[in-house]
Amino acid sequence: MYTPQDPDAPKSPPGESPYAGWLGLGFSLHAKDTHALNSSELSIGTVGPNAHAKEVQDFVHNLKGVDRFKGWGSQIPNEPTLNLFFSQKRRLTFLESEWDKFAVDGFSEWGFGLGTFRTDLYLGALTRFGWNLPVDFSDPRLSPTAYSHQPFKTDRRESGPWSLYGLIGLRGSAVAHDITLDGPVFRNFNTGATRRPLVGGLFAGFGIRFRDLKFTYVQTYRSRRFKEQIRGRSFGSMVLSYRF
Repeated sequence: MYTPQDPDAPKSPPGESPYAGWLGLGFSLHAKDTHALNSSELSIGTVGPNAHAKEVQDFVHNLKGVDRFKGWGSQIPNEPTLNLFFSQKRRLTFLESEWDKFAVDGFSEWGFGLGTFRTDLYLGALTRFGWNLPVDFSDPRLSPTAYSHQPFKTDRRESGPWSLYGLIGLRGSAVAHDITLDGPVFRNFNTGATRRPLVGGLFAGFGIRFRDLKFTYVQTYRSRRFKEQIRGRSFGSMVLSYRF
């Protein structure tokens, strides 16, 4: 969901994100070897009131005891979306991981989206550094084609019962269509936002593992998504997982 910063405005003020909500369901297929992970996803969804973004946000705000946003009546109208996503990650190893040793690894990545929700092409990379790096990456960024398992085939096992590491990365995208900024494809609707064709992002965070329990947090800093936007945005995301 996307909203402006002012909860009392009846519609998004100039320079603020237009009201938009999207609800989707993705079906993904993954293929990997020791060097690369290829992921494809077919995503079906909807924007508009049928996404129930207003109801979800109102529920959370009621729990927290904060004001509701009053401009959802101006959100992008109902329209179904269909999208195909593809991504490839290629393994990078700088310092091999051994028990109680400092190590550095990561992956490069590229991918694209094609469809009525989002059409774009991106390039990026992620690097981890720390002690006893886990064999999987548990990437907590918000993105399609998410894959929470071990991304590359390897004979290496977890190095001891615990891990502590930091991570940092970047991503640049060339965006040809974004329904949350451009509006519906098959009907006229002015969002008041002019999409920027190039968007960049920088993220940094940390991870902690004890045996099969793992926590990862990332803070993402994203450049302006549309020309009227006053400044970029920052948001956090986290993953808490347990492997059976």
